[in-house]
Amino acid sequence: MSLLNHPLTVVDDLFLNFLQEGNDPSTFALSENMIEDMVSRRTLIPSLNDVDRMHLAPGSLVRYRCMIQDTHNLEVYMDVYEVASEDEITELRTSRYREENYIHENTPVNLDSPKTVLKSRHPLHCVPVPGESPWVLLGFEDQAEMNHELVSNDINITSPLKRANIDSDEEGDDDDDDEEGENQDQERKQKAMDKAKDARIPISMATPIKKRKTRQALSTGTDNGDIAQDYKRSFPLEQAQAPPALVKVYMDEVPFKIHDIIEVFGIYMNTPELQQVESDFCIGTILPTPSELPRIHALHIAPLTHVNPNLPSPLEDNLIKSTLLECALETRVLLKDILTVLLWGDELVAEYLVLHLTSAVRHRSKDNTLVLGHLPLNIYGFMGKHSKIPERLKGFIEAITTCSNVFEMTIRNLNSTTMNPKKNYNTDRLEAGALQLCKGTHLTLDEVVMDEGDLVDRGVKNLMALQHLLQAQQVLFEFDHMAPIPFNLDVQLLVLSEGKSLLPVPVKLKLEPTFAAMKPVHVTDDEQRQIRDYLVLAKHSPYTIPEEVQDAISEDFSKRRQTEKNLQGDSLHRMLNLARALSLSKGVTELTADLWSEAQELDATIMMRMSEAN
Repeated sequence: MSLLNHPLTVVDDLFLNFLQEGNDPSTFALSENMIEDMVSRRTLIPSLNDVDRMHLAPGSLVRYRCMIQDTHNLEVYMDVYEVASEDEITELRTSRYREENYIHENTPVNLDSPKTVLKSRHPLHCVPVPGESPWVLLGFEDQAEMNHELVSNDINITSPLKRANIDSDEEGDDDDDDEEGENQDQERKQKAMDKAKDARIPISMATPIKKRKTRQALSTGTDNGDIAQDYKRSFPLEQAQAPPALVKVYMDEVPFKIHDIIEVFGIYMNTPELQQVESDFCIGTILPTPSELPRIHALHIAPLTHVNPNLPSPLEDNLIKSTLLECALETRVLLKDILTVLLWGDELVAEYLVLHLTSAVRHRSKDNTLVLGHLPLNIYGFMGKHSKIPERLKGFIEAITTCSNVFEMTIRNLNSTTMNPKKNYNTDRLEAGALQLCKGTHLTLDEVVMDEGDLVDRGVKNLMALQHLLQAQQVLFEFDHMAPIPFNLDVQLLVLSEGKSLLPVPVKLKLEPTFAAMKPVHVTDDEQRQIRDYLVLAKHSPYTIPEEVQDAISEDFSKRRQTEKNLQGDSLHRMLNLARALSLSKGVTELTADLWSEAQELDATIMMRMSEAN
């Protein structure tokens, strides 16, 4: 019997065998070999991200790609309990990896048994990865469907991707309806693929797939008052593609933190009649029913460093170095050429934008006053005939980054959006904020659309939240009766505006177009994939500065400060950031003297344009 087909039955059989071998029931666990075998066949396991949860049977094995949005108090449950039959024969059972309604109701449980084993599990409130780009979603869906088709004849797995048709046949529905549904689904996917693969499509229309609307399944559960409504507010961004889930972790210590991206392998629970309350079997926070908030009892959790479906996660340093070195120079030229055309011939802004897209937070001081690695950028001058540039640029960025979001800085949006998450003491849960973003997310702030009006208190707080993100790469979790708690982020921040941004972006470059008119750009599917992989590899690449280069930099900077009085410590940090991004964008993981010189020249050019604009 396979763990993929009947996970709870396998767990119960293994537990029984474990007892028959004379082992201590409190030490029962699935073997590492079984977990490794399950993970090796991950694409055969239906994903809650891709499959409508209405077609997932309770107790089935699922995967879930998600971000940890909040954590709950520990939940105490009966890991091992004793039951007695009518002829007074007792036996031990386990409630591992299931909700308490899976304990046999018709079999009396001996609550006073000395053999009872109480343990605790960690509930993590998880949401689909915020801002996942459409090409990422389609890539994972295609992988799952391809593997189900390849193995369906060899392994006895009922694919939830096709379960709707099986259910309809059992109920006697017309086959024509099933075929029509499949055809419509295939048409949708084919249109998305055609849009992404068209080699002659202009970049202004090249976003591979439009954001899909939130699935209907998100609102199909029974509405249980304020608790259910509260969980609908758990998405940092509105365009969620899958439901949130409560992941229950069976570890002494959870090695993950809020905003981490993980892939959960676990047993899915979605039983409408279950309301988790304090009971004889489980004590914890009162939560909505699994039909409103599905449970996943984790068998294994894999940390994800990125969500590019074309690359393994986590990435090994040797793989990054070899792959990045092979593709960097060619892809860098390609990316810069595309950006130059999109920016009407402004090569300097295109160059800095390449570095911006390959940047990531690399170091933080203990007091968080110094954050190195990120390169926030403000491009301004989008007026008149150049006012259409931001739309093309935003579309292209979404097409090449794994996670992205655009926030239009209108007065209405600023006054109505919640940037910082806040603790709701009435429900004892965290209401999501729009800045709860996973590592590597690209955030574009569009000030071009900014209009006149008055900011209310929330609008002012949101501006302050964006300013804090710019300066400290943090989001503040708010509480009514205590000071906000900062959580670290790693977000690429781009501000597009008519004039200089009102936010304190350290680099503000005025667009200086050299083209007389907009030019079309054509990007093939292979080129898009090449750029997507390149950006992920560059952001996760190791980087070092040899000791001799460090000495040369220190000596050079000391000499420059004697003649250039405006050079400060911040200037050195800025140039080191630039040198790091420049090196990695070229596939070089160790800074050289030549690259340091090139970084200084680029920095001087940037400072000159900023000075001339003043």
